[in-house]
Amino acid sequence: MQEIIVQQEDPRTRRIRELDAMLTAAIDARDMADLQLATDAVEEEHMEEEVREKYDKACALLEQLLARDAETKRRELEEAEREAAEAKRKMEEAEAEAERRRKAEEEAARIREAERLAEEARKRWARAWPRVQVLRALNAVDADAKAKAMEEARRAREEEERQKREEEERRKRALACKEMLRGALKTNTIETLENAIKHTERETFQTTLMEHDEELKRLYAEAREALEKLRKEEEERRLAEERRLEEERRIAEEKRQAALARVGEIEIILKRGISDRNIDLLKSGIKQAEDNFLQKDLFPDYDNAKVLLERLEKIEKVKKNIMELKRPLIAELKSMANPPVPVIKAMTGAFLLMGEKASYLKEWNNIVILLNKTGQLSVKRRVQELQIESVTEEIAKSAEDTLFGLSSDEVYEANQAASLFYDWADMICYEYKQLKN
Repeated sequence: MQEIIVQQEDPRTRRIRELDAMLTAAIDARDMADLQLATDAVEEEHMEEEVREKYDKACALLEQLLARDAETKRRELEEAEREAAEAKRKMEEAEAEAERRRKAEEEAARIREAERLAEEARKRWARAWPRVQVLRALNAVDADAKAKAMEEARRAREEEERQKREEEERRKRALACKEMLRGALKTNTIETLENAIKHTERETFQTTLMEHDEELKRLYAEAREALEKLRKEEEERRLAEERRLEEERRIAEEKRQAALARVGEIEIILKRGISDRNIDLLKSGIKQAEDNFLQKDLFPDYDNAKVLLERLEKIEKVKKNIMELKRPLIAELKSMANPPVPVIKAMTGAFLLMGEKASYLKEWNNIVILLNKTGQLSVKRRVQELQIESVTEEIAKSAEDTLFGLSSDEVYEANQAASLFYDWADMICYEYKQLKN
């Protein structure tokens, strides 16, 4: 009978394994409380050396999380202090405004009381004085006294009419202010409310309009309340937008920092895309740079890739338009017996880039022959397969000289199909110069 010996696990070894598992779980969870608990347990039992690698990793991660938490709390404290300072400033402004208005209201009350007393005196005088002057005039003994009495009566009538005109003018001004305030309350924008309030304050300054017209007073108060509410909402939106942008910048920076290790990899993709003039590589490199907010870190490769991609996509778009040319448009081009000069130059420049001899292209019939070819020699296929690297300096210069002075609109007016070949040839010439430089 075979004897089986069972070895019991050493308690210290078991404890080391438990602490190792605790550290692993805390690191995976990235939780400050778990990390603190795990590292404290290791330190209390003096087993740092036994789990050195994970202990150091847990300590480093804990320091990062504590630093991030401290930074978050610092920002929250700064934001709270800023909001408190802003609230204090607004409170002081409101108290100063209240004091100013209180003084203004006291002064206005004194002015209104003086105006009221003066108005009552004028009305009493206006009722009594004309009759007295008329009686004096009718009963005057001598001509001078009669003339004087009549003059005073005329002045009294003029004063009464002036008061009526002023009263009518005040009524019109109050009506205009009320209409403007109603419109501003209906529109409910800061600009319209500010304009209406300023206009009302300008019209009622040092007058009793507001006191004698309850509706105007009510509309003015409602407009000021609505304006204050809109300003508060706008300030809240501004602060919220600032916080949102700050959070976006923080997230972008964190993402950029995390992706900095990939700068070299993305830079290689961009450089390959530029050197190979490969649209897919350019798009991939640009997208990775933008997704990880590494545009500045990849300068100037990122900028060069963006510019090159834009040019190559334009060329591809024109090539696609040529490939999709309908038969009637090609037939119209080929059927021209005596085509306009812009059409001849456009087609000549395009075929020069495809490798045809300038002497052969002097005859329009030869260009028509080239347009009629099919298969691998078809004009569409030759456009699609042309590589800029295969264009020589002599060919590029000859094509550029042929196209000089033309414009896409000018060729388009002569023939739509020819304008597409012109656009393609013009872009190829430009791209050749960029490649050479």
